[in-house]
Amino acid sequence: MDFEQTIKTLKISIPTLSPPQGSYVPAVKSGKIIYTSGQLPLSDGRPVFKGRVGKEVTTENAQRAARACVVNALAAIRWLTSDLNCIKKIIRLNGYVCSAIAYNDQAKVMNAASELLIQIFGESVGTHSRVTVGVLELPLGACLEADLIVEIK
Repeated sequence: MDFEQTIKTLKISIPTLSPPQGSYVPAVKSGKIIYTSGQLPLSDGRPVFKGRVGKEVTTENAQRAARACVVNALAAIRWLTSDLNCIKKIIRLNGYVCSAIAYNDQAKVMNAASELLIQIFGESVGTHSRVTVGVLELPLGACLEADLIVEIK
């Protein structure tokens, strides 16, 4: 399966990475494993959706943010490898949802990101383990942050 072609077919635009907001790199490779740094739902270096999910941000907009974070994580992998076809397996998706008190649909938010990975990479490569956590604050006031761990060929 040609993942780069699938991304084009789905009309997904993998962005050029925004400069890191700290002293780190977008992704690190160790052996055949790539760990991305946490990715925010950024556009032109600014968060697309700011605030707490369940208060200032709707679940639907948080799902859009989750998909944007995954796309930005794929940009970090492409930055390191130059080609997403090197991906053998999506191992884990970690999601941090800036949540209002008593909001407990974090898993529903991150399902959007998981479904996008399966849509791009198919069941055998895209099905992954996941951690989803509700948090009170995230960098730049973003509503969501996510990172990926992937195995490459």
